[in-house]
Amino acid sequence: MPVSLPGWRQYHVRDLVEGAMSNSGFWAKAAENFRRLQPPVPKLGVPQRQSDNGLCAYWWAEGAGDGKPWSFGNAGTQIGILFRIAAERAAVELGHAGGEPAVFFWLDLVKEAGIFYRLAPGGGEIYRVCDASAEYCLKCEADDMASVSPSRKRASNRSSDKAARAAFLKSHLLKDTRNSIAEGAGIAPSSLQRWHEGKTRLRVDNAAKLARFLGVDPRTIPN
Repeated sequence: MPVSLPGWRQYHVRDLVEGAMSNSGFWAKAAENFRRLQPPVPKLGVPQRQSDNGLCAYWWAEGAGDGKPWSFGNAGTQIGILFRIAAERAAVELGHAGGEPAVFFWLDLVKEAGIFYRLAPGGGEIYRVCDASAEYCLKCEADDMASVSPSRKRASNRSSDKAARAAFLKSHLLKDTRNSIAEGAGIAPSSLQRWHEGKTRLRVDNAAKLARFLGVDPRTIPN
């Protein structure tokens, strides 16, 4: 839903989100930043007060007294400033140019999602706007993850396949090489395997056979 008040440029979600870089790490951090601004939930049994909602954002269908579509209340000035900074940054991540319209754009997104939003005289209210914004960040993170291109998914799968195949071949090559050494040295393969895995020591005669086959000093055999 675009902002439609006179004098304000209209922004559509699809116009800004298309082509934005996927960055789920950003959204997790942004959600954390928003939650830091939200007052803690009252303890069980303690009556909830309006102040427990923390910062609230009020949407005005016909514009507030200053003609802007949104206003804030129910929290201190510093919380409002920090929220605006976080909201602008989140909107910029989605492709918005920034500034105060970016804050309103972000609030429009949260409002459309219906997170902690309710109707109120003259418009509506996001009554826990910091928590609501944190939840919307998680939605943005999910959208980013879902928008990974098929080619990137195939490349990721190919990388996983490569690692699995390398591990498979390594295990079999190790077994074949160890068995070949045991056969060449005249040692039972099971004895060499248990020694290699650190379960037992080689008998003195087997250690000598292994050293002779490998062409090394028997004292260098880690036994």
